[in-house]
Order: sequence, then C-alpha cells, then structure tokens
Amino acid sequence: MNRRRFILSTGSIVSASIAGCLTSDSNGSGSSNSSDESGNSEESGEPNDSDLDLEEPGEPTYIVDSDGGEDYEDLSEAYRVSEDEDVISIRSGEYELELDREINVHFVGTGIDETTVSLLGGEHSFSGIDISFSNLTFLSEEESYLYINADLEFNSVSSEVPVAGWSGGDSGTITAKDSEFSPSNYNIGGGGGPYIRDDPINVGRIDAYNCEFDCSVNLSRSFSINNSVHEQEFVLEGNASGKIDGSVLNGLIFNRVRANSEFTNCEMNPITNTDIAIEYDHGGLSGGTDFGRSDFLNNKISGKIECDGMIPNDVIGNIFEAEDVEWYIDQQGPKTLYRNAFVGGDIRYNHDAEVYNEDQEIGNFYSDHDNKDESGDGITDLPRPIPGDAELTDRYPLASQNLEGYR
Repeated sequence: MNRRRFILSTGSIVSASIAGCLTSDSNGSGSSNSSDESGNSEESGEPNDSDLDLEEPGEPTYIVDSDGGEDYEDLSEAYRVSEDEDVISIRSGEYELELDREINVHFVGTGIDETTVSLLGGEHSFSGIDISFSNLTFLSEEESYLYINADLEFNSVSSEVPVAGWSGGDSGTITAKDSEFSPSNYNIGGGGGPYIRDDPINVGRIDAYNCEFDCSVNLSRSFSINNSVHEQEFVLEGNASGKIDGSVLNGLIFNRVRANSEFTNCEMNPITNTDIAIEYDHGGLSGGTDFGRSDFLNNKISGKIECDGMIPNDVIGNIFEAEDVEWYIDQQGPKTLYRNAFVGGDIRYNHDAEVYNEDQEIGNFYSDHDNKDESGDGITDLPRPIPGDAELTDRYPLASQNLEGYR
C-alpha cells in the first residue's frame, strides 16, 4: 500500500480577490484530474486561469455619437442600415435600441461608465444569429428582455437585461468575459415562453470568465465558468454538463440532471435563508434513471449537501465548515468521500459508500473525533465510526484539518 504521509504546510483552499472573483491555492494535489487505481477521480490542482479568447469585432462600420460629428447621432438609425457582421462603434452618451432584425451585429462602446444602451420594446425574440456587446452598460426599459435561440457575447459589459432561451431555456448561448449581470425578475412566462419570472438568465449554455451574476441562473445544456461570482442560486437541469473552477457559488441546485459536472477550487455558500449549499432533486424521475456524475474537488463548502434520489460521486479534498449545521451529509451522500475536513458538524449514512481511500490509506478529518496521533503519520490512532444505519467506519481518520498536509 502507498500511504500518503502527513507533511505540515500552510495555505488556504480559496480566497476572494478584491475584484469579487477568486484566486486559489493548490490543496496539495496534482496539476490535473486523473483516476487512481480504484477508478476514483483524483483531486484537482490549481484553478483554471485560462482566459476566454474573444475575437475582436474589427474596425467600425458606423460610428454613433449623440453629440454629432460622426455617421449617426441615433443608434437605432445605424442599426437599421447595418448588414451582417457590421460593427457599430458607440461614443460616450445614452442611447436607445430595439433589436428587431435578425442580423449578426457588434455593438462596441467606449466603456461601462461612458456608454449606456437601453433596450426598449418588451420582448425581443430572434434565432440563428450572433450579437456581441463590448465596453458598455446595457439597460432594460419597458420590462424589455431577450428571448433567443442565438448566441450572445458580452465583453466588459454591465447588463441589466434578462435573457431566456427558447424551449423553456433549452436554447441560447451566453459567452461573457469581465462582465456583470444584474437583470430583474419580470412576472412573465409560461405556455412554452420565457421564464423570466423564475430565473432572469435561463439559457442552454454559458461560458464565462471573471464575471459576476447578481441573479439566479438556470442552465440546461452546458457550462464552463472560471473565476466568477454567483450571488444567487445556480440551477442545473436536464442535460447540463460542464465545470466551474475558482468561483463563488451561493447555492447550487441539481434538478433531474442526467449529465456530468465538476466543481473545483470554489467557495460554496448556502442557498438564501437555508443551510443547504448543494441541493439534489430527482424531480420525480424513477430510481432507474441514469443520473449524471457530479464531483467536488478542493472546495470550501459552508453548508450541507441535501440529497433527494440523486447523490454526488466523488467529494474529495473539501473543507466543510459552517455554523449551526449538525449534519453536512445526512442519510444520503456521496459515493466516494475522502481527504475532506468536517468542522463543527458531522456526517451520517444509510447506504454503502467509500469513506476512505484504501490505496492511499487516507480518510477524513472530523472535529469531534479523538485526533490523537502517537505515530505522527497524520492518521489518528483510533478509527472513526460513521453515524447512521449503514454502520460505516473510516479506518484512516485525519489527525489535522490542514488538508494541504496530506500528499
């Protein structure tokens, strides 16, 4: 057997930067995901700092300046004469717009604090096109919103415009970099239409880097999100698959998810007014449904995992720490659980699970366990029984909650 020896080191899993997004230190693992001999996912390493490669729109086709002296003073007039792939450069000022043409177009302002574009006209529905916004503030007037089967790109944008995909959010893609989203909840939707009343951003796919979402987000197809902050619930449905790395999540909800996902180096806080950081809901689907795999590696989790017919797969290298949480995992829980720290609360199981890694001889840290370690190898002298009907035992409880020390 290859026991991982205890090495005293310092550091933290995640820490928020002053910009609101995250940086994080390694949790003492390798630089990429792999599988050990038992087939379990190994711990993730450093967060993915890769930048989104957004293509520059190019030279402007038209220049709009409300003070005059350029091609147009009115943004709507420039948009009305534009053709596919035209670039509209917008000078400082306040402008109004109705997106009522199905053309690929790029709107480029001079800065979030300088160029403001207000969307008018209520619902804007379009399909099969690409629209990009750069260096501007995008406001919603007259309860206007985008209802799309199309691709939207936001680069250095502050947007208050709700976005919903066709087919109840199953369509539409948002690609965003260095942007903020704070749309309102409008009481509209139903009958196959947009569900703005539930989630102001409800689309099929999101790719985001260094963004802040001050609203609930609902996804149904795929996602790749790095160094971002989600101030409200992040909801995954159906076939949503992807990865979130180095980000802040304030409530993660799985609703009948049948695809795979991974969450690494994140700060995971509870859903508003609850103590639940991660919630699973099978949504009435039968027990024979092939639910997707979800793995949690090297996160700081400040709440419990609530399971209802769906459970996580690998939960490895996480610190669970919260006030007034008795059970971080209660009855139903992850299939594989090791190199975690449970501080202030405990876990209990009513089904079989791996609560230690036999090959590495590593279990979990429990703050209420007798952590005496006479041999100094980082493993407590006594095994740790796991509460619950499953009668599990962690044979290799960790003597320290400093997870970076276990390598």
